[in-house]
Amino acid sequence: MNIEGVEYSMTQWFPKLCEFDHHGWHTNPYIGREFHGIWGNFDVHIHLPEGYGIGATGVKQSTTSSPMPTGLPGTIHHYKASNVIDFAWAADPDFIEEAVDVDGVTLRLIHQANAEIDSNWTVLADYAAQAMAYINEDIGPYMYPEYTVIQGGDGGMEYPMITLITGERSLRSLVGVTVHEMAHSWFQGMVATNESLHEWMDEGFTSWAESRCMASLFADPMKPDENPHKWAYASYINQNLSGNEEPLITHADHYKTNRAYGVGAYSKGEVLVEQLGAVMGTEVRDEAMRTYFKNWAFKHPGPNDFKREMERASGLELDWYFQYMMHTTDAVDYAVESVVNNEGTVTLELSRRGDMPMPQDVTLTWENGSTTLVHIPLVMMRGHRTLADGEILAADWPWVDVNYTLEVPSQGKLSAVTLDAEGLQADVHRDNNAITFDLERDQEARQSN
Repeated sequence: MNIEGVEYSMTQWFPKLCEFDHHGWHTNPYIGREFHGIWGNFDVHIHLPEGYGIGATGVKQSTTSSPMPTGLPGTIHHYKASNVIDFAWAADPDFIEEAVDVDGVTLRLIHQANAEIDSNWTVLADYAAQAMAYINEDIGPYMYPEYTVIQGGDGGMEYPMITLITGERSLRSLVGVTVHEMAHSWFQGMVATNESLHEWMDEGFTSWAESRCMASLFADPMKPDENPHKWAYASYINQNLSGNEEPLITHADHYKTNRAYGVGAYSKGEVLVEQLGAVMGTEVRDEAMRTYFKNWAFKHPGPNDFKREMERASGLELDWYFQYMMHTTDAVDYAVESVVNNEGTVTLELSRRGDMPMPQDVTLTWENGSTTLVHIPLVMMRGHRTLADGEILAADWPWVDVNYTLEVPSQGKLSAVTLDAEGLQADVHRDNNAITFDLERDQEARQSN
């Protein structure tokens, strides 16, 4: 009986085989964070009193009347699921069901008949269908015949072909938790990294996909350029500045605080993927994510497998990036120290104040509104992302040097010089990323003279 009165929320409910791989056996007990499972085929008969609605992993094979041991009327629900890492189910006598088709997949939504939530769940069916179609396109095709969103559990928890979510929510919250748990079907259900050991590869990648999907579902025409990952960036940066961040290499069950686990697994994991756009370019990163899913579905990949996919797609060496993001709590902090615009040349003095190196994108904005874009790779990248039309490629920045001098041909008066204008980097002190010039004050000064 969960908090909303759903009678059966059956997850982590049977003895399971543990996985054996190149690390050895993985016998971690489930403590409410992450788990790791081996793929298998399930043939399950669930014997319930007559009149119960049910949803489960797999595809229902039959429903057969059979008396309960007490002699009361009962029903046996027979399910089969192939190539899944777990099996979950929920049941309640008040359940009602709606089903829609999405790209050939049967999407089921099951919840208690309740006048206070019925309307939201009716609308959720359309949002859930749009979400599945979006992720199919954005990441890769969902590879099972059915997916069920069912009321139950204690918040939101993903399982193969099914998620259990609490249902008494606002529409936006209901859609958000559904999209997040659904996105797990790709990174936890099909790719199935050992999320106990590498929790960020499931929760973080799922959160990244969720943010993109939610931005599509709830697009704000008044804010077309708003960063859908801004909350993840803010969460990670605040945790880093608090001094309580723990490295991503920490086992999910062994973080000192639940907040450090949550921010690391969800927020920093999401940032790790999105920030790769500043290193290898966003379009190349997006295509690499699709290739990663295609190549590693049903193979239990680890961090090195993901890194190598990003390297193959970009042609860059990325050891340094994953070393800093996974094994340290070092942060990005770059600054524009000074700008001199003199005799046809703009001389910029830049500095790395944080301990994590990153390539830098410099935007010089001129008085007439035009811009000059400059890309500064790191030496240890052994290359650079694809440049935009007209973008200047500057000399590589050696990571051992905290200072860098950049010279750019002047195009007149400057209004601003900005580092990382697109906000792709998790720079923990963005207040030193730009120097602006008061052109109106300069004009007034010239007039007074």
